[in-house]
Amino acid sequence: MKKLIAIIIASIFLFNFILVPAQSDTFSDFDKAKKEEQKLVLELLNLEVERLKTQKSLENLAVEIVNKFSKYRRYKNWRPVASKNSLWL
Repeated sequence: MKKLIAIIIASIFLFNFILVPAQSDTFSDFDKAKKEEQKLVLELLNLEVERLKTQKSLENLAVEIVNKFSKYRRYKNWRPVASKNSLWL
């Protein structure tokens, strides 16, 4: 009976020594993937901020151009032709 208990305990210890490194490798891979995902999300957010800044500066330039052309226009109801994506009209 004591030998059986000793064999069971020894097999549990061996199983834990084999299983724990495999789990830690999986966890470290998961941790690396999570960090990489966070880096990508931050990069996407930075790109979105840059896109919004660029869009705002383009809108400001468009308004400035319209204001300059409005001084020189000959017709009272003159408006520049804009595309559907334009936000300044």
